[in-house]
Amino acid sequence: MDVNPSLAYRVNDHFSVGGGVSAQYTEAKLTQALFNPFSPTTDGYGKLKGDDWGFGFNVGATYEFDADTRVGLSYRSRVEYTLEGDRTITHWISGRNGETPARVDWTAPDWLLLTAYRRLNDQWAVMGGVRWTDWSLFQELRIQYADGSETLTEEKWDDTWTFNIGVSYDYNPAWTFRAGYQYDQTPVRLAEYRTPRIPDSDRNAFAVGFSYRPNPRLSLDFGYMYLLFDDSRVNNTIDLLPAPVPTGLVTDTLLLDYNSYGNLIGLQASYKF
Repeated sequence: MDVNPSLAYRVNDHFSVGGGVSAQYTEAKLTQALFNPFSPTTDGYGKLKGDDWGFGFNVGATYEFDADTRVGLSYRSRVEYTLEGDRTITHWISGRNGETPARVDWTAPDWLLLTAYRRLNDQWAVMGGVRWTDWSLFQELRIQYADGSETLTEEKWDDTWTFNIGVSYDYNPAWTFRAGYQYDQTPVRLAEYRTPRIPDSDRNAFAVGFSYRPNPRLSLDFGYMYLLFDDSRVNNTIDLLPAPVPTGLVTDTLLLDYNSYGNLIGLQASYKF
């Protein structure tokens, strides 16, 4: 959840700037089956939940060359969290079940976005953008527990680039139709760091939509996006037994091939007073 009040100021006929502050609430839950060496056919169950508020800012600027051409540049800061909550273990090794306070430090990445818009004539316009996201901040997930133990998962994420292009067509004053394409890079590049929790891959998005304005004050907007993910592979090895058992002594390797897609639908109504 993000609360982001903002202000904008038009410096002159060509140049505008804006900015805002952001208060974000994040809640996370991780679950996992736990191998029980004393009952190999019955897994234990672990659940970790935590939440926190974080704070950041965003700034942007727009330059209008003329009424038909403009470019924009915007930046959103990283947001740091210390998620605190509890780890709950059930049906596992005797003496290791129960609830333990836990915490994890995590940083949401900052990003930089460059956009451009050009109206070709009274009906057609084209637009596009490119965004860089600082996902290399996420190198590990280190969870610390009140009993002094911790778990460490290497993530090794990389920075990403996103590219998009779109067109709009004003059929008449009441109807506008839109279509667009976006390529979005995944931050998870290597199969050994891709997990079942986030089996991410590069994706292509295809979108269509329209706006209907029955009068100057009311606007109805509809959008549909089809997401097609590249095939990806998981080659993930984990330790089955907790400390003090040495790492690598008893492990499990998960090999999976993923093919994924998604459908997004949006509907919005706006009224100007």
